[in-house]
Amino acid sequence: MTTESGNPALAYARYRLPKGRRSRTNARDRWFASESAEYYVKNPANFKISKFAAADNLYLAFKLLEEDGGHGAGTDGFRPSHFSENELRPILRKVSETLIDGSYQPYEPRICTVAKNTGGTRDLALFRFMDRTVAKALLNCLKPFWNERLIALSSRQIFARMHWTIQEQRRYVFATDDIRKCFDYARLDDVMAWHRHHIHSQRLLELIERIIRGNDSLGTGIGLAQGSPISPIAMDLLLHHVLDLPMTDRTGNTPSLRYVDNLAYLCSDVSEGVRTLSMASEALEAASFQLKGEDGQPQDLRDPEYNKVFLGLIPRWQNGLLTFSIPEPAFETLTIGLQVANEAPFPAENALRRCTGWLQAQGPALMRNVEREVVDRVVDMSRHAGFRNVTHKGMLEVASRARSSWHRELEEAR
Repeated sequence: MTTESGNPALAYARYRLPKGRRSRTNARDRWFASESAEYYVKNPANFKISKFAAADNLYLAFKLLEEDGGHGAGTDGFRPSHFSENELRPILRKVSETLIDGSYQPYEPRICTVAKNTGGTRDLALFRFMDRTVAKALLNCLKPFWNERLIALSSRQIFARMHWTIQEQRRYVFATDDIRKCFDYARLDDVMAWHRHHIHSQRLLELIERIIRGNDSLGTGIGLAQGSPISPIAMDLLLHHVLDLPMTDRTGNTPSLRYVDNLAYLCSDVSEGVRTLSMASEALEAASFQLKGEDGQPQDLRDPEYNKVFLGLIPRWQNGLLTFSIPEPAFETLTIGLQVANEAPFPAENALRRCTGWLQAQGPALMRNVEREVVDRVVDMSRHAGFRNVTHKGMLEVASRARSSWHRELEEAR
């Protein structure tokens, strides 16, 4: 069975058991992989395509994607909830076969426009869930390897590092900027060149290139698709070499807090901040990137009027602590998300998941004196959108856990 794209595996994404059999699985039919089935390598020279493509390994990647959220359908219209255990098994086995024989090819993604937390929109490439599963498995496989070579911190880890760096070095001037359409303008030849710099297994490089260039449906050789699990680490690798390493040589001790395409530097004064951003711009232009230049002059975090958004929140240094407030566009993004939830399968569950995830992301800003006010607003917004399952009690528990999680990460980074 082969589809128009030539990929025989993913044709089975439309396979369905006869009506009435979907929920009748017994112990023998159920197919759950153990955690030990996850395949990863610390040394790419030891990569084995047969182990990577094992159905159990792909199954774990599928389940991790399911847990991560983001269940939007690709061009086939299918979400994770559409696949029963009995249907998933033969599909993943066919995907495994194409990975092993080298015929695997990702489908073109569905492009959709989504709101950004900081306002505005961006285009997201939604691949079919089986293609996202393969990319997720590749990310999991190489994570131990990249963790030893790249410093990829979460937004909370960056906030924690920011707090302790300011406290220890007394650098209060924050210089920030974003790379304009960073993923869209990434040269795929450069992305693959830096992969080859670190990895020499030909079979693994072929798989990486198939996934990365499979996104380049127009054959332009430019653009990493936002929406593929592998794109952030590929972009981080590229920026590590074209920006981070050159900047370390040029700026010396200026602390960098880059988060993918969000540039941030802690400086001693405004002139150092201006000089640092200018050097970053020069380094990026050599790789065909440009800074947006929309953040204005570097500004002192101790200024009570500081209002620049960084990684979704507004940071300020007050009374010897790094504090945060939630920008108004973040609430507008949640409003849009609740509208989308009304049109999604299982709207109430979708809305609850969105509100929970939104509150978790605001953890560093959820101090006790503002927690209830924020929760009240989230619940009111949910009720206005028609959702009664988003309750004060439930959201207060989420907010409390988010605040506690932030404090733990802050202490761990000390």
